[in-house]
Amino acid sequence: MRRKPLLFPMLIVSMIMLSTANRAMARSCDAREAIAVGANGQLWVLGTYKVGLNSDFQPFFWNGKEWGKVDGGLVNIAVLPDGNPVGINSEAEIWQRADAAWTRLPATADRIAVGANGQIWVLGTNHVGPGDYQPYFWDGKNWAGIDGGLTDIAVLPNGAPVGINSEGQIWQRINNVWTRLPDVAIRIAVGANGQIWILGTNHVGADGDYQPYFWDGKKWTGVDGGLIEIAVSPNGSLIGVNSQGQIWQRINNGWIRLPGAAAGC
Repeated sequence: MRRKPLLFPMLIVSMIMLSTANRAMARSCDAREAIAVGANGQLWVLGTYKVGLNSDFQPFFWNGKEWGKVDGGLVNIAVLPDGNPVGINSEAEIWQRADAAWTRLPATADRIAVGANGQIWVLGTNHVGPGDYQPYFWDGKNWAGIDGGLTDIAVLPNGAPVGINSEGQIWQRINNVWTRLPDVAIRIAVGANGQIWILGTNHVGADGDYQPYFWDGKKWTGVDGGLIEIAVSPNGSLIGVNSQGQIWQRINNGWIRLPGAAAGC
């Protein structure tokens, strides 16, 4: 796993998330997994402008009406069951927020995800094969590695990982063994109720978005729309970011746009 922090003195970028939706946005593929939802329903995103001298993005939380911001900068965000964020910055450092302060966890990582039971998983910075990264789980004191290699990771409610490798293959860990699910994908996310969503490899529109699919226990079923980043609400409904940085939430089989914009790639 790799290298300070996300705790920069804040640039005065007051509410980058609340600038008009038509405003030109800084787009960067340095931001990965720029949206996440906790088991309690708390939604977090990474805003569109960089923080400090590195390629970090300021975290924002949704209070049901507007976005509130906190200090710090990340490129990858996940949410603990109590609604606090945990994430990775552009130096690959792992940071956890509690009591309005950031605490650094040991080691470094490329991706991070949290299950509804609070289990944190990361993909370390060490390669497994040509393009995958080794998964590790947090035992409360240390990171413990397991076999396998992934490029994207999510966590089931029981704390077991599910993920995608560099070939686009979808893998779920059951009883300490990897089992492959059908088809291929580029992104994966899981809700607190266990609902798995992916972004397939088929493009939607001309802007670089991908079609969302949900797992019904036997097969993947596609829905309308196109996104580049996804998260899943506790009830299993999808929320995500498209290639324009717009934030969309799926409610009653329709899409509702939230204000502001988020980073992503």
